[in-house]
Amino acid sequence: MADSAEMPVETKPVNPHVATTCTAGPIGLTAFGITTILLNFLNAELIGKDTITLIICYGMFHGGMIQILAGMWEVYRGNIFGGCAFTSYGGFWMGFALFEILMVITELEPPSKD
Repeated sequence: MADSAEMPVETKPVNPHVATTCTAGPIGLTAFGITTILLNFLNAELIGKDTITLIICYGMFHGGMIQILAGMWEVYRGNIFGGCAFTSYGGFWMGFALFEILMVITELEPPSKD
C-alpha cells in the first residue's frame, strides 16, 4: 500500500456550465407584464379598441420576441424552468399577434363563443 505522500491530491472538477452571465429574468418578466397589462386594459375597456395596433406591436416584439430571447438566455444559463416559461409565453404572444394581424388583413372572423 502506498503511503499518503505518494497518493495524488484530489481536485474538484470545474463545471464548465456554471453561468457567468447575468440573468434574463427581469427583461422577460417586464415583457410579460407590459403586454399582459395592455391586453387586460383592452379587455376591461379601459382603453379604446383603436389601440389594438399598439397591442399587436407590443405582443409581437416585446411580448413575443423579447420573451423568446429571454427564454433562450435562461436555458443557456441552466435555468430550464425560466426558459420554458419565457419561451412558452413568448410563443403565445407571437401567435396572438399573428392571429390579430390575420384578422385585420384577411377580415377573418373571430371564433364564435358557442
